[in-house]
Amino acid sequence: MPSPIPLDTLLHNRYRIIEALRQGDYGWAYVAEDLKRSHERCVLEEFIPLKTDDLDALRERFQQEVSLLAELHHPQIPRFRVMIVHPAFADEPDRRLFGVRDYVDGYTYRALLNQRLAQGYVFSETEVLNLLLKVLPVLSDLHAHEIIHQNLNLDSIVLRSSDQLPVLIQFGLVRDVALTLQLTSHSKVGNWGYAPLEQRLSDRVARDSDFYALAAIAVVLLTGREPEELYDDKTQRWSWQEWAIVSPQFAQVLERMLSPNPARRYSTPGKVAQALRRLAVKDQEKHSNSKIQTSKSKKSKVTQTSASELPEPRILQDLSFLILVSVFFGLTGIASWRILSLLKPEPSGTTAAQNFSPSENNEDEQKTQESLRDDRKRLGISFNVFTDLVDELFYAQHPQLQNRSLDTDPKANQFRAEWNALAKTVLKKLETLSQEARSNLGRYNRASYNGWLTEVNQLKVSGRSLSTLTDARFSYLFPQQRQPLNPRKFGQVWYAIAHDQVSAFRDKSALKRISTQPFNDQDTLKPGQGKVYVVRVNQGQTLQVALKAPDRATQLSIFPFPEAPPLLQNSSGQSWSTKINKTGSYELVIASQATESIGYQIYVKLGS
Repeated sequence: MPSPIPLDTLLHNRYRIIEALRQGDYGWAYVAEDLKRSHERCVLEEFIPLKTDDLDALRERFQQEVSLLAELHHPQIPRFRVMIVHPAFADEPDRRLFGVRDYVDGYTYRALLNQRLAQGYVFSETEVLNLLLKVLPVLSDLHAHEIIHQNLNLDSIVLRSSDQLPVLIQFGLVRDVALTLQLTSHSKVGNWGYAPLEQRLSDRVARDSDFYALAAIAVVLLTGREPEELYDDKTQRWSWQEWAIVSPQFAQVLERMLSPNPARRYSTPGKVAQALRRLAVKDQEKHSNSKIQTSKSKKSKVTQTSASELPEPRILQDLSFLILVSVFFGLTGIASWRILSLLKPEPSGTTAAQNFSPSENNEDEQKTQESLRDDRKRLGISFNVFTDLVDELFYAQHPQLQNRSLDTDPKANQFRAEWNALAKTVLKKLETLSQEARSNLGRYNRASYNGWLTEVNQLKVSGRSLSTLTDARFSYLFPQQRQPLNPRKFGQVWYAIAHDQVSAFRDKSALKRISTQPFNDQDTLKPGQGKVYVVRVNQGQTLQVALKAPDRATQLSIFPFPEAPPLLQNSSGQSWSTKINKTGSYELVIASQATESIGYQIYVKLGS
């Protein structure tokens, strides 16, 4: 992905870049001044095509496909203006494609919730009720134009500063068009935890999908807890009321919106609003903020203060990628077959294993199962976590076998052998984790990661470095797993790798500070391994970095600490130089992309 465009750059002889907002699914997003509209602010979102041979045709097609959004004139929907093609920059071979939309001055509800959590508070029922009542008319207008948002979450609703109205951004329609026109290689089907299961599994998108996502937002705001902490994808149920201070009537409305059965949800925004308005009158005298509910506690007013957002691991980021989700029903009477039954879990637990007759196993297979069981116990890995991981891999290869009883299937022996082989591979890969990391699989959550971020920040290492090296290691071990990950399954492995990466920063095996100039270092990286070098650079100095390693065996990123836009990210190039415009610490992150151990040499020089 190209580096961010320098500030003050003039695009299309009209749009002057004044701020880099974020790096999204398609490219960078920027705030710019429109010089032909009295310096009015707008947002430019970059799209990086997989093929760049005819950007003008892509621009025209994109403009045509998203014309529905351009025709919308709702005050709580930023207007999509135009697609532009900018000539190639001096050091780049290709032209660049941008979409232009109205700028919204305000804060996302993700940022607002983080502010509350920093003070020990969450949103009250009154606030959440009012939010829903202000969003539903927007959805009503969208649905009347046959548009489903598809991507509602805390990052896609902005509280506008000027009038305190929620504004909807990040429409799923843009994602779909970008995918169709090959402007991205990622298929994103709703944000995990906010999109209903049928949307993530089968791409079914309907009006009630937006109501489900809106209710999920409400639950997160009321509890201060992420969806993965509240939602069980096996039962498809949310367990949230014990963490919220909420009336039974409001809870009943939210539960209906969150029903796993689409037919039981409300069918129109008007019906949802009607149910909520009956509650609004009764809710007038409630406090505007609520304490985080850890036990039964009273609501208390809070003074809002600014709080910066913690960087999120890629498992939990916005931007709704397609997730490999398998749904298991256990012993509920449904004829589902789970091969992991063969591993003989501890007697204290029951699994779908009992649905398969072990008497049909031959002696060699029995020995294989016992060996897998013993190895798993030796590594200290939870039975449920382990079998969930293997199941997900197995059913990704054989999706037609889900919810089927294979006791009498002629290929049952073949399938058992495949599952056992996958199980052996998974154990071999998990064995590369530390004992402590393995033993906590199944227990990691967002709070764990936030704690690690605090620790690495104290070492003057940013969350981006932690995430980059964790991604590299995870991608080497499980390249077939697409981001974002289900936090209850392969997300647990990602967290465990992050745990070990923090340890490597702590003991300095993956962290080195550059104190002399020029600097030269050489080291060896195992597959998926990485290292961070931290250098202090003054404003006006030139930072030069040269990396000697096998061709395309490494990726280099350069991050200003703590959170300014990257100077370089995931580049396979081996030399880089730029003039630094802000004094501070800069992280040079090297990540191995090789399948075997490699040696490298890095040279760093600061010029005046």
